[in-house]
Amino acid sequence: MTHQDQARVSVRIMEKEYVVGCPYEERSALLDAAEFLNARMREIRDSGKVVGLDRIAVMTALNLAHEFLRVKDHESRIDSGVGGRVRALRELGGADESAAVVGPGAGPCCYSVGSEVHTALTGAPREGPIDLRAIVRGRLLAAGVGEVRDVEACTICDERFFSHRREGEHAGRQAGVAWLS
Repeated sequence: MTHQDQARVSVRIMEKEYVVGCPYEERSALLDAAEFLNARMREIRDSGKVVGLDRIAVMTALNLAHEFLRVKDHESRIDSGVGGRVRALRELGGADESAAVVGPGAGPCCYSVGSEVHTALTGAPREGPIDLRAIVRGRLLAAGVGEVRDVEACTICDERFFSHRREGEHAGRQAGVAWLS
């Protein structure tokens, strides 16, 4: 990429202006990142525990690095679970080509979770609806499964299926199946 291929973007962080070069198509992401960084640095400054721009920047960087590594480690453990199961099936004699069907499950139409669950499953610390099928689909594809299909049925609102959310502790249970052919 040449210097001419870069956009010059002005960002403001902690009342200081910085001009940063980035590819044109990444300008919006850079502005979002700068806004996020500014907010995090202001949180640390406003706590009153850290004084000085350099120290605030270092503490913010350490906090962000810690959060990143924690999410990365969690994703690695989760992905190795799916990836490990896919590898185990292949080692048992499964063909190089594989397919999966993600069965009925709690859908984003009915299934909202707290920030802790969202962070654990998606890396995004927010509350609200979560699409478990999309998460499983992404992990299966990342593990090398060639084709992934969904049974687009929500077990909470579709009464053909058991649902602990809908029926409480007396609900029946679903089961999953894996096979080689």
